[in-house]
Amino acid sequence: MRCQIAVLTIGLLVTSGCGGSSTGGNGGLNTCKTVTEAQLCEFRYHITTEAQVRAVLGAPSLETSFADGSNLQYQCSSGTDSPVSITSFSFDKDGLLSDVLLGSMGTTQPSPACLGTP
Repeated sequence: MRCQIAVLTIGLLVTSGCGGSSTGGNGGLNTCKTVTEAQLCEFRYHITTEAQVRAVLGAPSLETSFADGSNLQYQCSSGTDSPVSITSFSFDKDGLLSDVLLGSMGTTQPSPACLGTP
């Protein structure tokens, strides 16, 4: 079963349609984890592992485990009036990168072409 991932206008990532467990990672927005395009371009769909993403980016703001994979989320907000930027990495049951979502405050944008084809 594929999980539905949506970014809400308040800047939180939620999952629906599947069971799983979440942990707070490094404390949410208390530690800013902005992911740059240069960092994203170090990764490749269906090749990069969850451990490799963690090695480059450090501990995520939020992590979720599912029967068919996992999700790491890196969040950043530079202040109370600033939008929350979110970069979400999904991994398949084998631990390989299957999807990357970029967004802030209820919007999403395409991932860079350097990642390959999801």
